Amino acid sequence: MALASSPVADRAGAALGRHPRDLARVLGAAAIVTVAFLVARTHRVDPLEAALYRDAQNLPAWLAPISRTVSVGGSVLSIAVVAGIAFLAHQIRGALKLVAAGTAGWVAGDLLTVFAPTRVVTVANVTVQHGFRHSVVLHTTFPADHMAVAGALATVVTPYLPRILRFVPAVLLALVAVSQTYTGHHLALDVATGAFIGFGIGSFFHLVWGAPGRASSTTAVEAALRTGGFEPAELRPVIGGLFGPRIFEGCTCSGTPLLVEVVRRGQRRAGWTYRLRRLLASLEVEDEPRLSSPSHEVEHEAYASLLAERSGVRTPPVLMTTELGHGPALLVREKVKGRRLPQLAPHELDDGLLDEIWHQVLMLGDARIAHHELTANNVLVDDKNDPWILDFTFSRTGATETRLAQDVAEMLISLTSVVGVQRAVDSAFRTLTADRVRPAVTYLQPLAVPARIRDQIGGQRWLLADLSNEVAGRLGQQRPSFRPRIRATTILTLVVGGGAVYLLLPQLGTLPRLLTALRQADYWWLVVAFAASALTFPASAASYIGSVPRHLPWGRTTLVQVASAFTSRLTPGGVGGMGLNLIFLESEGSARAEAVGSIALNQAASVVVHAALFFIAVGVLGLSGVVGRHPLPTGWPVLVVVAGVLVAAGALLGSPFGRRRVLAPSVRVGRELARALRSPRQALGLFGGAAGVTLGNAVALVTCLAAFDPHFPVLSALAVYVGGSAIASPAPTPGKLGAVEAALVAGLTGIGVHSEPAVAAVLTFRLISFWIPIVPGLAVFRYLQHRRIV
Repeated sequence: MALASSPVADRAGAALGRHPRDLARVLGAAAIVTVAFLVARTHRVDPLEAALYRDAQNLPAWLAPISRTVSVGGSVLSIAVVAGIAFLAHQIRGALKLVAAGTAGWVAGDLLTVFAPTRVVTVANVTVQHGFRHSVVLHTTFPADHMAVAGALATVVTPYLPRILRFVPAVLLALVAVSQTYTGHHLALDVATGAFIGFGIGSFFHLVWGAPGRASSTTAVEAALRTGGFEPAELRPVIGGLFGPRIFEGCTCSGTPLLVEVVRRGQRRAGWTYRLRRLLASLEVEDEPRLSSPSHEVEHEAYASLLAERSGVRTPPVLMTTELGHGPALLVREKVKGRRLPQLAPHELDDGLLDEIWHQVLMLGDARIAHHELTANNVLVDDKNDPWILDFTFSRTGATETRLAQDVAEMLISLTSVVGVQRAVDSAFRTLTADRVRPAVTYLQPLAVPARIRDQIGGQRWLLADLSNEVAGRLGQQRPSFRPRIRATTILTLVVGGGAVYLLLPQLGTLPRLLTALRQADYWWLVVAFAASALTFPASAASYIGSVPRHLPWGRTTLVQVASAFTSRLTPGGVGGMGLNLIFLESEGSARAEAVGSIALNQAASVVVHAALFFIAVGVLGLSGVVGRHPLPTGWPVLVVVAGVLVAAGALLGSPFGRRRVLAPSVRVGRELARALRSPRQALGLFGGAAGVTLGNAVALVTCLAAFDPHFPVLSALAVYVGGSAIASPAPTPGKLGAVEAALVAGLTGIGVHSEPAVAAVLTFRLISFWIPIVPGLAVFRYLQHRRIV
């Protein structure tokens, strides 16, 4: 049957339901009203509020009768009028909601007025009778109860109106707000708070009773099918929830089996949650199409499915797309009976089925269609043991070779999750040529695989490394090189954040004195700072050499640490640095599990060393008198906090999640640390290198400070770096940007350094240790890639 698209009768739009955004609106409105109430209790009136009131009073006098009439829109009379109209329109539920919400808004507004004080303000140059201007003393009540009623009615009635008329309640609400300021003598805070009270109450009633546009009922879907020319004999929901499309199954009177997918704005697979995951991706893989709305998503999937079907790919035939009332989009397919690939028993997964699956992938590639979600669950096997490809939501037509290579990689991982590495690779090479498989090797690494594909292998992450090694070995090539995901948004965040730090931090001191400190600096100390900062790279290399049982070349390991100064700065959470070291260790012969363990051991040693130095720093600062000048909290609040932390830690470690994800890995790392201590050479490299990184940066900060202020306690300054970097470590910004600067400046001023040299020293230190290494890091990274070291 040809693809059809048609509007739906009003009956289809009568579906009522609930949506998570209603809860978000209730919580947001409650938060805003709470803040406004606390502001009102201060008795202060913002000058802007007084100015807005004065401007409203300067409106022409002939508007006063109109304003009083409009104000009725927020009275109890308006509740009866609007509810009566809804009743006459046969919207019984809507009428009851209007009465309940309007009454609740009126009660809430009056109740809040009892607890909020009357605000008094003197407004100058207010126009009164006969055009005279006087100062008026205004006594206002908080909040404006008329606005609470009007806001509740507007919020409740909006979903019941046709889309073209939904702006009307907002316009009427704005007119009531102006009239309340003009003739009701309310200030802006009173009016806005009343509106948010009504908005929150109306959203609450939508959440409790449901509203049009929140769900798609079976009746609404049946009406849509009849409008499109299908007479459903049976229709039942099979999948539904707050997130994700809602699925219906059924059949027509003629016996055609139907599968109906209903997509709402909040249930889109390509919605905001998906875009957020793509934004946080850590390796450059080509993006899926930007789908702007439910109808766009459904139409795109239908279009790609039809092209795939025309190219010979088995995919359920598309029968119709349409829109339900109030926004949902609907995609109707002919239902194919069968089971998903993970549901098959092992003996049913024969080589013929695997080869036919790859044949379908091959035909998709020949048609230049990239599926982009070739999970095992999206392969349906019918009663004849033929595979069908499902779900083209993220597909691309006219796809590049890169996109097609990602599809091959995804199918390799999906088949590995059900039949293992060996059979998955064997079936791929039986059907595809080596040239078709070779580009996919690049995407067989964790950072290049979307989470929905990677999650199929669960906790068996080593399977991905084994798969990559197996495919690369068949092709006679090395493992893929590391490619960091560098996004324009990441670079923009880094540049804007750095600019903000270098513009705002100098405001802590006096700008003329800061400029004087920069002019009078002894720049020879900065040469020492450069040298100390540079020594952190071989120290980091020593730490990695100490964490690996096999021999690592010192030179190449040091170059990798220099390159990580580039990859860790421009990837979220510094994951690029760890990914680069992971690929390097694997290229040196370490298995994936061994490489991951070595990186974990290196991180643990850094934590141990930094913790030890932190306690030493606290002791140094205590002896210098800094801690004494800032007394620590004592008494029962401290005991309560400590007890709460211990209880929470105990509950976490005692839970199955804590034992599996925290306690067990910690025990393993502790055993590795103990093993490293039994080898003097390994312990010296592991712990000495970690200490060298921390102390090298500390010396760089001290020498930068010496360039601007030669008179300061050296040991205290070293302790400030150790303590400040530890305090700033939880910051989520790249390289702890902003947090490190603030902590170090606060620490240096705390030991008696003037703010101007402290700010100058910290900014210079970060320039030397954070910003400048990015450039040589990029050059070294390209060199390592060119030499196929990473």
